[in-house]
Amino acid sequence: MLPGPIKISHGLQHKMHQTMKLSAQQIMAMKMLQLPMLELINIIKQELEENPTLDVEAGSGAEGSSLEETGSDEKQVKETSDNPIDVLDDSRGEAGEISGESARKGFNKWLSLTDKKIEAMLNTPAKPITLPDYLHQQFTVLNVSARIRLIGENIIYNIDAEGYLRAPLEEILRLSNEPGTFPDPAVAGLELGEVEQALKIIQMFDPRGVGARSLPECLLLQLDEDDPCLDLKKKLITKHLKEIEENKLPALARAFDLPMEEIIDCVEQIKRLNPHPGADFSNEAVPYVVPEIIITQVDGRYEVVVENRFTPRLMVNPYYLRLLQEKKNDPQTRDFVKKKMESAANLIDAIQMRQQIVRRIAEEIVNTQQEFLAQGVNQLRPLLMKDMAKRLGVHISTISRAVANKYVQTPQGLFKLRFFFSVPSEINGPAGRPAGGQPVSQTGILATVKEIFAQEDKKNPSSDMMVAKLLREKHNLMLSRRTVTKYRQTLNIPSADKRKVF
Repeated sequence: MLPGPIKISHGLQHKMHQTMKLSAQQIMAMKMLQLPMLELINIIKQELEENPTLDVEAGSGAEGSSLEETGSDEKQVKETSDNPIDVLDDSRGEAGEISGESARKGFNKWLSLTDKKIEAMLNTPAKPITLPDYLHQQFTVLNVSARIRLIGENIIYNIDAEGYLRAPLEEILRLSNEPGTFPDPAVAGLELGEVEQALKIIQMFDPRGVGARSLPECLLLQLDEDDPCLDLKKKLITKHLKEIEENKLPALARAFDLPMEEIIDCVEQIKRLNPHPGADFSNEAVPYVVPEIIITQVDGRYEVVVENRFTPRLMVNPYYLRLLQEKKNDPQTRDFVKKKMESAANLIDAIQMRQQIVRRIAEEIVNTQQEFLAQGVNQLRPLLMKDMAKRLGVHISTISRAVANKYVQTPQGLFKLRFFFSVPSEINGPAGRPAGGQPVSQTGILATVKEIFAQEDKKNPSSDMMVAKLLREKHNLMLSRRTVTKYRQTLNIPSADKRKVF
């Protein structure tokens, strides 16, 4: 008998699909791979403090300084399996026993050495004061009424990072008049004139130009009242900033019926004023950079050194290997030790993999960028992450993680590792390759274009067409005028008219 029709329910249905689940070891490896050096050091410190099975090999640490002597146990430690987790499944012989107290000696010595080096490396002044706090310090010493003080504080903490007051004065007034803002009834009913008075007081503070509501006001606040050119500068700032920006100085000289030299002198002084008075203050901490790779030239060849002075050689403590092998220990203890040893082994493997990947990437960069290492940025060759991944036989995401947050010291200076990955330039030729030459990266082309503009005659600056011609004749690079224009704009270089010096 043939089966009847099958009724499909619109409720829950079973579906088969594949999912990829990462192991704890893979997750640890990915995490370690993308950390900068200082964060990696902190992770190692934390793991050494929290995981009793993790230890430091004798003789490791900064500059190979020797750790506490532990007698014959050190020799046995070095002779243990490269993969300590193998001991969980089979016995490889009796490991040397180290007590829990002496097992931490290596860590404590390494921690002391490393902390001293990091302390010296980070021994810089404290984070600079913020702009609002700096203004508030100046405001608190003034003898002003409670009404002006309330308004002034609202103004100060509404000034942005560039030093400008973007909020309208009416909004400052509304904030200052909100119920419950100030317990003193004497400040009730604040008026707009008082807001203007408080703003004038703050605009006298350092840095000069702070509290302005526009660029012209910011520049005017920085002028000296005893300047003999004060009136001319005020007129230029209030009515002719656009002409100054466009470098139309001959037109300004004709408009004011003044010698060209006088206009040039006044304009140069205006250009020296600070349009961003708050820029010297920052709320962000300055990042500390430790090069993880050092490329040096030895006997005409470039060598790669992975910086590991601040990271110790880790191992699983043999004392806990023995504990795990002893049958008398209860299952709960054995399970705890097993998990901690697995965590320690994962960390060790992740750090080793991190160092290997970073080294291999650096070696490939050296092979690719010989001209850059010898001559500079304008000789940088194009290199894509997918090509690097193919060379090393790994996924492109591994390369992306490996180059993140890392720096390399080269004969040409300190660079981010990611800097060496750039696309081919838009020159005429296959894959960014000039006729008869090596491929050139877009970064290298930008450096060459910047160099040409820097060397031009300032009184007769080069047009984009002239730069394209120079690139073709002197560098064998076939860039169109339109591409040169785009690169010039990318470099924030003004047009020839605006660059001309009269």
